[in-house]
Amino acid sequence: MTNPLYITFLWHMHQPYYKDPLKGEYALPWTYLHAIKDYYDMAAIVDEIPGARAVFNLVPSLLDQILDYAPGLP
Repeated sequence: MTNPLYITFLWHMHQPYYKDPLKGEYALPWTYLHAIKDYYDMAAIVDEIPGARAVFNLVPSLLDQILDYAPGLP
């Protein structure tokens, strides 16, 4: 009899802080583009697989930027 192998997938998601604090504008669009394309899809894929588990680590600079974009494009 074999024992099951338990694996944890850890996705560490990070982005540099792209917002210019003086202008209040984003210099580069990468956080926005990844947020609408990749971050949601990764969690949705895990959710669709029965029994699948994953850990998503989102750093504060990424969360701040996502929350900034949440109401719509600035």
